[in-house]
Amino acid sequence: MGPDEDSTRAAEDQEHGGWRKRPARRPRTRSCLLKGCDQRFHPRQARERYCSQQCRQAARQWSRWKAQQSYRATAAGKEKRNGQSRRYRERVKERKLARQDAVPEAARVITKSFFRSLL
Repeated sequence: MGPDEDSTRAAEDQEHGGWRKRPARRPRTRSCLLKGCDQRFHPRQARERYCSQQCRQAARQWSRWKAQQSYRATAAGKEKRNGQSRRYRERVKERKLARQDAVPEAARVITKSFFRSLL
């Protein structure tokens, strides 16, 4: 029995019983992109940029902080922040007024009869 009509494999591949497996290609070592880390690591996936979970979290935290800074530099961000600050100052003022208006509680008096029962 001869090779199949649509077979593209060489005869020697058929003798060995199948396709030859090539070793999996792995990305080369690279340094962590987090500023100050610079640790070399073997990425598990081609798109990995950070050496560890802690570096990924730190990078995400920095990214959020940077986005917040750039938003606050816009007119809408400044307006929103000013509104937040104004409302906070109003809350603090209300708390201060409520504390001043509150009637001080009467002092608690411990009578002599309290101590007699302990003796």
